[in-house]
Amino acid sequence: MPKKFLAIGIILGLVIIAGIFYIFKDSVKPQNHTVNLTEAGFSPNELTINKDDTVIFTTNRDQSFWPASNLHPTHGIYPQFDPKQPVEPGKEWSFVFDKVGTWKYHDHLAPLYRGTINVEDKRSQANDCSKVTGNQKIACFEGLIDKTLKDKGLSSAFEVLAILYQKDPQFASSCHDFVHKLGEKAYGLFASKQDFQLSDKSSYCGYGFYHGFMETLLQTTNDMSEGRKFCEYADSRLKLATSDAGGACYHGIGHGAVDGSDPRTWGNAKKMIEPALKLCEMVSNDENPPLRYGKLFRCVSGVFNGLEILSSSSQYELSLNRNDPFWICKTQPDRYKEACFTQFVVAVINVTDNDFIASAKIIDSIEKNEYAIPTLQSLVVELPHQGKTDYQQTLNFCRNLTLRFQIPCISAFAEGFMKYGPPQKEYLRALEFCDSNLLTKEEKQACFSRILSILRIWYTAQKSQEICQSVDEKYRWNGCKYN
Repeated sequence: MPKKFLAIGIILGLVIIAGIFYIFKDSVKPQNHTVNLTEAGFSPNELTINKDDTVIFTTNRDQSFWPASNLHPTHGIYPQFDPKQPVEPGKEWSFVFDKVGTWKYHDHLAPLYRGTINVEDKRSQANDCSKVTGNQKIACFEGLIDKTLKDKGLSSAFEVLAILYQKDPQFASSCHDFVHKLGEKAYGLFASKQDFQLSDKSSYCGYGFYHGFMETLLQTTNDMSEGRKFCEYADSRLKLATSDAGGACYHGIGHGAVDGSDPRTWGNAKKMIEPALKLCEMVSNDENPPLRYGKLFRCVSGVFNGLEILSSSSQYELSLNRNDPFWICKTQPDRYKEACFTQFVVAVINVTDNDFIASAKIIDSIEKNEYAIPTLQSLVVELPHQGKTDYQQTLNFCRNLTLRFQIPCISAFAEGFMKYGPPQKEYLRALEFCDSNLLTKEEKQACFSRILSILRIWYTAQKSQEICQSVDEKYRWNGCKYN
């Protein structure tokens, strides 16, 4: 019998929940599974197996077939999953799946035949708190992560987070919030000089970890120099793994600086953000002129992100202007406007009650393309987060927008899958959409260019290059050269 490690007794507030974390150390005996290609398609069309299980592919058609990993025709997402040649009728081909993940595939000779193999690792799985519901489930999630952080360290906490993401849609939809809270707790380890190993896993779920970490650091120490030092540490330690660790950290500085600590600023948005913006200028004083998406931009975006959250939740006597949700952005100097408009998109979604068509109309009132287009893209990036993942519906939405928005809208939808996709597998759904036959050649080009150009935000140069090489040559970005 496998050995089990049991973690129980998680108490959050007044709610007592049992959160259980199992780790199976002993190996699970590999099994064989059969997938048969019929005239109707692969059967079963979707199969869930354990890591190191074997899938035997057969056909009862009188034609050769060629089961292989997406994307067609390169098979680059899981290149080993490819027999490299047709399999004749009456013969079979088997493959051992040694990588955990969701692997979509097709018949290379008839690409309309498609299937999915879900590979799990039963030797290391966290209980998904399925026995509880509502607020108790949220508390259970938090408890599991918190307990793992304390007992096993930051890296293990991220591993639990990744498992929960795969196992529970409720967790996946709020993943950014959970990693935000993980960042808050992790600061305690860092401040007490306990074992603190920052890794590329800190990019999970939109870099929420840094937001929570930096907020807590600044609220605890009010020491700007310490905040900057940490961002420099994160950037230097992780620059080979991800290009955006430092940027996300500076965003966290701005976010944490809007804290409502001065009652004299309550109810006055301009006064509340004034010291935070000055702080961003200080932390980025070596950036002259300010770089687009550089330190100052990311810090300022954090300020407006924090202000939007406080306004949407009516904290510190703030509120949204339902008639003009962008009013604060229109009053800002040009160097702040893009950061403000893009962050206040969520406010627009709130005032329109999640009506994305109405939200797009409000954004269309922004005259300058340099502000309007990235703002529209910030809106569309949220579609997957809102559960709006239907390809055709999104394309209809994008194609009915003002001409200046149509192509950027389509590429932003793919970026939404990157931002809110499963950790380390964010690119799969994004590239699948870009490769859809529903897109025109021009739309595909823009879609692939956008996704391939931002891969380094999430992945190492090597992984980014491998992903890029898996795409049809005519859609590759910049020759797949990543630093």
